[in-house]
Amino acid sequence: MASIGLTVPIFNTGSAYAAYVMATQGTPNALAVFGAWAASWYWFVMLALALIYLPMLFPDGRLLSRRWLPTAVIGGIGALGIALLGALADTLTGGDNSGYRIDNPIGIEGLGEPTNLPIFIVMQVLFAVGVGGAAASVVVRLRRSRGVERRQLEWFAYTTVLFIGSSMITGVISDVTGVVWLGSASFVLSIIGLVGLPVAVGIAVLKYRLYGIDIIINRTLVYGSLTLMLLLVYFGGVTTTQALLQTLTGQQQQPQLAVVVSTLAIAALFNPLRRRVQSFIDRRFFRSDYDARKTLEAFKRSPPNCAMRRTWTV
Repeated sequence: MASIGLTVPIFNTGSAYAAYVMATQGTPNALAVFGAWAASWYWFVMLALALIYLPMLFPDGRLLSRRWLPTAVIGGIGALGIALLGALADTLTGGDNSGYRIDNPIGIEGLGEPTNLPIFIVMQVLFAVGVGGAAASVVVRLRRSRGVERRQLEWFAYTTVLFIGSSMITGVISDVTGVVWLGSASFVLSIIGLVGLPVAVGIAVLKYRLYGIDIIINRTLVYGSLTLMLLLVYFGGVTTTQALLQTLTGQQQQPQLAVVVSTLAIAALFNPLRRRVQSFIDRRFFRSDYDARKTLEAFKRSPPNCAMRRTWTV
């Protein structure tokens, strides 16, 4: 959600800056070219985050099961394919409102308008499969949910199925029949759906206790400390390796080998160091959760006594 919220204003600003430069100067500078280029491909990446991955991962951050992974992959391939076609177009255009045309420095000559290519239609179909699968996963998750999780999902499911599903249906009907006003209705419904998703999540966060601030604090402490330690190990390893190699070989610079050795050391230290930092943070700042988890782990390791066996048998 943070990525979605940052993507739209940043890339729209780049497109607006490109339009301003072309209208006032007639020749784009490097920043205007970059803004126009980013605006040519970001939209479907943002839509994939909002319409595929957010619905499929809400509210616990995990897919329903591994059987839903192909749906997420197919939708992602469609979105990335469309984004790649936009990024490689030979001409960057600002649409009907801005009207600028800028040569793409990394574009493929002769590619033309990506929307006219057959591969674009294929990618759109893959993207639509991902969106439809995301809506279906929300419905399935809602039917399986109980208690607080069901309350968290109700508004989200309503928004996803009603507005996004209606947008897809009206869009397909508009493409098949050529009715213009259905295309406009599809766009309006999609915008309402995009606005409704964060509203639904906000209700789940504020009213139904979805926002686990303790988890956020815990992960921030763990990965912030871990990042700092690994940076110290990296730069310390580079410096030490260079000094050692200079002493042994007499050469003044051995940067590549030093970087490789430090990178391998970080890769080897990451998981053990993360576990130790996690354990220290839990003991120091989240003692009750730590004690409860240790008690549960000890209970799992210890065999049940005879009384417990008889109770379980009954």
